[in-house]
Amino acid sequence: MTSEDSARARWDALRHDLLALLWPGSCVACGAPDRVCCAPCLAEIRGQAGAAPRPLVRRLPRPERPALELRAAGRYDGALRAGLVAYKHAGRVGLAKPLGARLGPVLGAAIATAPEPPLVVAVPSRPARVRER
Repeated sequence: MTSEDSARARWDALRHDLLALLWPGSCVACGAPDRVCCAPCLAEIRGQAGAAPRPLVRRLPRPERPALELRAAGRYDGALRAGLVAYKHAGRVGLAKPLGARLGPVLGAAIATAPEPPLVVAVPSRPARVRER
């Protein structure tokens, strides 16, 4: 970590602490106080809990055509699931950047290796949530 990154991290921590005084909250994944997403859960969302996250890939054979390749940025559980649910249903747009950073490389690889233009599909919400909106 460079000194500039360290200074930015300290500034971000101070900014989050000041905002927590005005708008107390808790981590969307684990419930830790004073952060929309605490550092350990944010690291899990970003895939920094070790090596870079590998996308989940499944190939479905199709008659007379190349196999259909399905990709996901990660398993739909833990902090990643909590972050996605909070972003989609609770308006926690502050999670857009880490979630996008997790999805970006997966989407880029899919585009680069696709034999035909890729089709990007969002996982549908539960019917009750769709009716609520």
